[in-house]
Amino acid sequence: DDRHRGEIEIRLVDYDVTRNQSAEWQRLAAMPRPDFERHLTETKAAGKEVTTAGMLRAYRERSAPKTEVTEVA
Repeated sequence: DDRHRGEIEIRLVDYDVTRNQSAEWQRLAAMPRPDFERHLTETKAAGKEVTTAGMLRAYRERSAPKTEVTEVA
């Protein structure tokens, strides 16, 4: 392929990284630093394990639009 001539092509598979891992890490990288730091601090203070899934879940929950539920009689 002419467009890659002279360039080194690096692929996820070269580093044993899955597409899902790459996507998760990109979402983590897109998190605002204060949100990342807050979750990290709160999770560690609670004596819990910090995980990618937990970090992304906490961010989604904090970022979700707040909706009020009103009861209709």
